[in-house]
Amino acid sequence: MSKKEFYWLATGLLLTLIFFLPIVNGEFLNWDDPAYIIDNPLIKNLSFEGIKNIFITGEVVGTYSPLVLLSLAIDYNIWGLNPSMFHITNLVIHIIVVVLVFLFTKLLSKNNIIAFITALLFGIHPMHVEAVSWVSARKDLLYSMFFVAGLIVYYLYVSKNQSYKKPYLYVACYLLFIMSLLSKGTAIVFPIILLLIDFFKKRNEFKKIILEKVPFFLLSIYFFIIAITMQSKEGAMGIRGFNSWIDSLSVGFYGYFIYLIKSIIPYNLSPYHPYPNGQGVPNPWYFYLAAVPVLLLFSYIVWKLKKKRHLAFGFGFFFICLIPVIQVLPFGTAVIAERYTYLPYLGLFFLIGFWINNLCQNYIKRRVQVYTAFCLFVIILGGLTFQYTNKFKNSETFWSHVIEKYPNDYLGYLNRSNHRLRLGQYNLALQDASAAIEINQNKPLLWYNRALTYKRLNKNNLALNDLNKTLQLDNKFISGYMNRGIIYGETKEVHKAIADFTKVIELDPNRYLGYYNRALHLKNIGAYEKALKDINKVLSLNQNLIAQSYFIRAELQINFGKIDKAIVDYSNVINLDPDMIESFTKRGTLYIEKGNLEKAINDFNMVLKLDENNYEAFINRGFIFMNQSKLNETLLDFEKAKEINAADEKIYYNMAILFQFQKKYQQALEEIKMCLKLNPDYAPAIETQKQIIDAMQ
Repeated sequence: MSKKEFYWLATGLLLTLIFFLPIVNGEFLNWDDPAYIIDNPLIKNLSFEGIKNIFITGEVVGTYSPLVLLSLAIDYNIWGLNPSMFHITNLVIHIIVVVLVFLFTKLLSKNNIIAFITALLFGIHPMHVEAVSWVSARKDLLYSMFFVAGLIVYYLYVSKNQSYKKPYLYVACYLLFIMSLLSKGTAIVFPIILLLIDFFKKRNEFKKIILEKVPFFLLSIYFFIIAITMQSKEGAMGIRGFNSWIDSLSVGFYGYFIYLIKSIIPYNLSPYHPYPNGQGVPNPWYFYLAAVPVLLLFSYIVWKLKKKRHLAFGFGFFFICLIPVIQVLPFGTAVIAERYTYLPYLGLFFLIGFWINNLCQNYIKRRVQVYTAFCLFVIILGGLTFQYTNKFKNSETFWSHVIEKYPNDYLGYLNRSNHRLRLGQYNLALQDASAAIEINQNKPLLWYNRALTYKRLNKNNLALNDLNKTLQLDNKFISGYMNRGIIYGETKEVHKAIADFTKVIELDPNRYLGYYNRALHLKNIGAYEKALKDINKVLSLNQNLIAQSYFIRAELQINFGKIDKAIVDYSNVINLDPDMIESFTKRGTLYIEKGNLEKAINDFNMVLKLDENNYEAFINRGFIFMNQSKLNETLLDFEKAKEINAADEKIYYNMAILFQFQKKYQQALEEIKMCLKLNPDYAPAIETQKQIIDAMQ
């Protein structure tokens, strides 16, 4: 790279950094970020086994993108859940892509100005804000990075005047293609773009061109099948269907038309653009009309195909790269998405650079005006980008912006409600949840969301009403049964709770929370055998709540009289969660029952190490000391327990027993009277009082 090229590139990169600077202070968004980062166990283990799991399991939100997960895992293992660092990584990848775009277009055009304009527009355009500012959109950044790098290598491969060995370049291109596919499935169009480069460079070795693309197309077909399978499994393809193939095509033409317009006039910027019509309703008239300008443009390109190859390349790159995401096959509920333009816009920006350069060459006297107009255009684009990045600061600003743009769509209210619910802003969350229901009363998720809000507000009756409505709309809504069962449990309607958890298990036999919650309620009604079976199922699924499950199983073992097995389970709890105080308490009590007083003391010592104000541990340890005839230690522990909680009758009862043992009957009687004052019906104290009085006579 020459010094002049370096200055051109450095200028573009500096402007890109300036306009995207606000993203550094961004937070995670409650839009795929929890699934990809916050709650994703795959990124939290960077060992060999963890990396293997990323590539084997790598499916998140219906997509297979293991290299994205690997990059997130590296961020997490260096910085933890620090959102700023994840955003900085996104920005760094974007900068790398801008550099690659400059190098690629420089190879194509042999012109610094064209390369600079293409890279600059690519770097600062507002339509790229979503891909850069939203951490989960790293897929678009990463696949584009490998994609463009692969194009550069391929261009060198087909160029005559280069010193690299062609087999090495071919293999490198193929490997970069694989890495692009492992970042995002939309890279399947890569071999078609290679053919476009062949056309642009006027390659005429037809047989060789086709044969060298066969491995690329085979890989594209394989990853296309993977993408369709995963999207179908996730349910994304079933969210919206079209009435006819004409409706389906009209969405594609509309998308192409809007993306073309927004490359020059980036209006109505929003991270979410819902369909303007309801499910099953014909598309608006302008969807069909959009086909006219798109087809006219396509016809013009075909007409000028050989005379203006730059035109065919620029528009061809744009149209081809959008094919996987143009919504002819509907994925999700958005008619267009700005992040989809990230790589495709390279073709359009290349054309803009070409046209501006031609204007300056053909109208030398107007060169200053042309550059001035372009600079003004850049300032406007940069200003919009800088302003728009602030909308991605957090979930509140993000979804508020969506609501501002689309006040009659439920999704913005739903997600802002979830965000406010997480922050404990329950009344505001309720307002949003209710607003979403007013817009769409037939979507079970909205009723479910409001039910969760009512539950946080301790309005269980209203929560139950909404959960009933949820299940009326969708009788297979598993989370609806789960949460209704939890509420029934809290309101002591145990049999209804058990019925709901049973329904959860019927719908998903591997849903461990269904077994866990049912076990709790079966235990409460004395159905110990069934409860034990459910807890064993939880443990066999090897999911979360392992320590809690061992704890419950230990309690069940006690009911069966299997003290040794209960001790083993409490030990398992302690190994998994050494801070779970109650496990030490329970095990210590069982050790007393078994007569293993030293082990019992060790457990109560551990309780007091974890919680020095645990008065029950002092009582239990004092009881052991009394059995060991360590009466001074016993008295100290009982007095410490009384100091911490003077309202527990058991303390006075045990003190009375101690004094009775020492034949200090008057002191024993005073302690018993205090015990009975706190609890007049405490039977052991009544009996001990009689014994003390008899001994005093």
